[in-house]
Amino acid sequence: MLNEESVFDDLSTKAYNKIKHMIISGELPAGTKLVQEDLAKELGVSRTPLLQAISRLKSDLLVESKTRRGAYVRYFSIEDKLHIFDIRSKLEPLSARGAAVHISDQQIDELEDLLIEMKGAMDRRDRANYISIDYDFHTIIQIASQNKFIVEILSKYTPIVQSEFLLKSLESSYNEHKELLKSLRYKELDRVENLMFNHVDGGIRNRLKSLLEEKAK
Repeated sequence: MLNEESVFDDLSTKAYNKIKHMIISGELPAGTKLVQEDLAKELGVSRTPLLQAISRLKSDLLVESKTRRGAYVRYFSIEDKLHIFDIRSKLEPLSARGAAVHISDQQIDELEDLLIEMKGAMDRRDRANYISIDYDFHTIIQIASQNKFIVEILSKYTPIVQSEFLLKSLESSYNEHKELLKSLRYKELDRVENLMFNHVDGGIRNRLKSLLEEKAK
C-alpha cells in the first residue's frame, strides 16, 4: 500500500520543479498571481501538494504572499537584480573551477544530454525552454564543484534573474556552453574559470542594467 505522505511529497516536488522552471523561463513573470485552481489543473495535482510547493518557492524567495490577496511571483528591483548578477559573476567561475577538479563521468554525460536539448531549443527558437535547460546545465556544474556553500547561494539567488541573463544570441550562448563542457571534460581549471566568467559576465553588466531600466519604464 502506498504511503499517502510519500505520494504528496512526490507530487509536491513535481509541482515545485514545474512552477520554478516557469518562473525561471519567464513564463510566469514577476507580479503574476499564482491561481491555485488553475495551477492544480495544469500540473495535475491536488491542493495539498500545490500548497507545499508554493511554500518551498516562498523559502526560495521566488514567491511572496500578499495579505488577503494570495501568492504572487516576487518582484525584485533593478538594484536587487544587479546585486544578484554580481554574486553570480563572482561565484560561478569559482564553481566551474571546482567542477573541473571533481566532475564525474555521469555528470559529463548529463551535460552532454543537456547540450543536445539546448541545440534543439535553439533550432526551434524556443527561448523559454532554452533558459530552463541553461539553468539545469549550470546547476550540474555547481553541484559538481562539491562546494555546498556556493551551491546553496546560487540555487537561491540565480533563479531570480535567470531569464534576464540571455543577452546574447542563442548561437553564441550555445557555443559557449560547448566550450565549457569541453574544458570540464579535459579538466582545464584556468580555462574553464575564464570561460565561465566571460559566459556570465563578459562585460554585459551595463547591458543588463540598461535592459532592466528599459523594462521598468
